[in-house]
Amino acid sequence: MIITALVWLGLIIIPFISLPGYDTRIPKLSAALFFALIILCVSFYRGIIQGFKNKWALIFLSYLLISIFFSPKPDIQVSGVNVQNFWVWQSMFNILAFGGLLISLSGNKWDKTGVKMLLHTMVWCGFIMALYCIVQGFKIDQFFKINQELRIFDPLVMYGTLGTPVVVAPFIGMIIPLALYLKKYIFAGVMALVVVITNSCVAVGALFLMLLFYFASKGKKQMAIAVSILITVIGVYFFVPQANEIFMKESHNRSRMWSQAVIDVLSPGNNDSNALTGKGIGTFTYLYHTVHKDDPLLFNQYQLHNEYLELLYNTGIIGLCLFLCAIGYVWKSNFRIKEIWAGKTNSYRMALLSSFLYISICAGGIFIWQLGAHIFYTIVIVGLLHNDLDLT
Repeated sequence: MIITALVWLGLIIIPFISLPGYDTRIPKLSAALFFALIILCVSFYRGIIQGFKNKWALIFLSYLLISIFFSPKPDIQVSGVNVQNFWVWQSMFNILAFGGLLISLSGNKWDKTGVKMLLHTMVWCGFIMALYCIVQGFKIDQFFKINQELRIFDPLVMYGTLGTPVVVAPFIGMIIPLALYLKKYIFAGVMALVVVITNSCVAVGALFLMLLFYFASKGKKQMAIAVSILITVIGVYFFVPQANEIFMKESHNRSRMWSQAVIDVLSPGNNDSNALTGKGIGTFTYLYHTVHKDDPLLFNQYQLHNEYLELLYNTGIIGLCLFLCAIGYVWKSNFRIKEIWAGKTNSYRMALLSSFLYISICAGGIFIWQLGAHIFYTIVIVGLLHNDLDLT
């Protein structure tokens, strides 16, 4: 029960905590680490840590030390002392703390009442965040700095307590499947509306795919309809020039960043290649912008806005493959197409899996898994997916 209570507190506090004078992301990541370590310590004390079946996640965590060992050591002097790539240890601490949280939640003996309480809490937090975004859109927020331009309604100032519209939209969007599962359709509708209004192409696109998947999971007839819709949309993208142009315009700048990052780490035929083991976890934030300081587009880019390519940059092909295998295990353990085809859908697990699908898609267009609230919520969802509890 104490683990459930700590997770419940974390779900409420982490998305909304802010401190004057700090970037809103810093206190949230700090709070997420605090709850991760507290839950891990309680789990050790109570003997909750059990066999963790996602072997790929464990291999990935173990591999990080190998990646650090083989990463290049830049000559960086601080007060005359060579500190080399000291930042990797901050990233290593974060990954191990959150990895420990995942292992703890995956092995916890959840009860149905506790899990239902956590699901309701996440839905309420997402709904409140969405309402707060609407308040900000009308320029009546007195607690956070807002754009003072004279507009009746401005989506550019809708960021809740999370900093920017493109950050708050994925947070709200990942909770929508849980609201649908709990039959809180008004909540889900309001949250979906806010995601769309924020104009985040990544969040809106992920929302469409997630809702399509959630609908398809209801049975073979729904799956056939969803596949037909998806094929139609893909056809429109490829055969309607206007749709293609809109997408390319939105993705041009990021695609340049992504392609350059891939070139930097792979460096085909170059002795500077770090293709297999990467440049070291956390390295992108500190080195990428300095290496490309002569390029106005690439300078001051501290995140790649693509977690998978940034992981490739930091941990190489091996690290990315292990991470994808860990994600694949979650899908293999929970997605049963035969059950869906037979009309025996596990709606609880499909809701969790839809949420995980949504945030995984968003991770391909923004640095979601470097933000405290998104990390904590993702780990809670994956922890429940790793567990054998069935609420249906």
